[in-house]
Amino acid sequence: MKQSSKIIFAFLVFFLVINPLFSQKNAKGNVIVDSKGVMRWEKTNQEVKGFGVNYTVPFAHAYRSAKRLGIDPKEAIDNDVYHFSRLGFDLYRVHVWDTEISDTLGNLIDNEHLNTLDYLVWKLKQAHINAVITPIAFWGNGWPEPDTKSPG
Repeated sequence: MKQSSKIIFAFLVFFLVINPLFSQKNAKGNVIVDSKGVMRWEKTNQEVKGFGVNYTVPFAHAYRSAKRLGIDPKEAIDNDVYHFSRLGFDLYRVHVWDTEISDTLGNLIDNEHLNTLDYLVWKLKQAHINAVITPIAFWGNGWPEPDTKSPG
């Protein structure tokens, strides 16, 4: 694959998939949930604010597209997390396609999707970016393509 195609793909992934997040640069500590169900920073008691992104390189169509274009998903993650950090992002959100990383009983399967998610979380931690992970995506993994067969 030509270098220019890789650059174009990285550009498209970043600018078409990523939405701006509001930064919480001074917020530190754990997130707590108050009696009204509001998430707050433990040390400042300020409400946690941010926007989730559907950055799904470890899963589904994004993963298949990268592979189809000859792009290493971990290399794409390296580039994207670098830019998240430069933009001052401190929060990342994703729905995990549990059907791709677990069997029908919910047991984790050690595969490329779980490994890539683990790598992403590690890179986010290195960049001091918090992760909000929704551990279930009960819909198929295909859109905009047909769903593919998955273990779960």
